[in-house]
Amino acid sequence: MGDGNYSTYIFLGALIVLMFWMTSRTKKRQRAAEEFRDNLAVGQEVMTGSGLFGTIVAVDGERVTLRSGTGADASTSEWLRQAVAKVVEPVQEVQGEPDADDAGDTAAGDTDGSTDKDMRGTAASDE
Repeated sequence: MGDGNYSTYIFLGALIVLMFWMTSRTKKRQRAAEEFRDNLAVGQEVMTGSGLFGTIVAVDGERVTLRSGTGADASTSEWLRQAVAKVVEPVQEVQGEPDADDAGDTAAGDTDGSTDKDMRGTAASDE
């Protein structure tokens, strides 16, 4: 038995440990995704894997019915549970006028009114 055999065994052992670790992480992700799909409920705002946003209006076995759009533009479509990628928080529209701080285009700390072009010209002329 030479030193080469020990390093081969160590390498194979590390490879086997790595394979088991990767397999366990994959199984954990699959369980989490399955639990997520099992907990889908009517009224949730979701996004599908292809990027469609909608509200769940019915859950029937492996099918989920989504309503997308509002008012006269609203439509429904059926999707597999597996197509739902994530639950999204509904966007809350804020009524009112923008703050006075948001009205200007100046960045924080940039109060002299100079533009980036002015700054580049100044830096180039200083050299």
